[in-house]
Amino acid sequence: MVVAFFVFAMVLSKLVLQPTQAVLAERARRTSGALAEATRMQAEARALKDELAATLDRARHAGSAAGEQIRREAEANERRLLEQARAEAARTLEDVRTRVATESTAARATLQEQAGPLARLAAEKILGRAVAS
Repeated sequence: MVVAFFVFAMVLSKLVLQPTQAVLAERARRTSGALAEATRMQAEARALKDELAATLDRARHAGSAAGEQIRREAEANERRLLEQARAEAARTLEDVRTRVATESTAARATLQEQAGPLARLAAEKILGRAVAS
């Protein structure tokens, strides 16, 4: 009976135990390989995420810098345009003042020329007779 037990154990070992151990070993190999692959893929995903975050930060900073540059240029352009407008307004004001002074002087001269004859005419109308100059 001992011999039958050993024969049965050897047959059982060859037919059941060794194939089962081989299947379990293969399964363990695949599982550890899949776990290693998953770990590698997670690390790669984290690296890509970090790279994307860095790229987005650089893009935000570049956009911010570009916006700041545009704002500075717009402010400089505004100052330049305001200065030009002020200079043009000052020139126009000076031209108007010069023209008013010239026309005022001419009007005074004309009025002074006409003042004497108008005064004589008014005096003649009031007095009802001719007035000598």
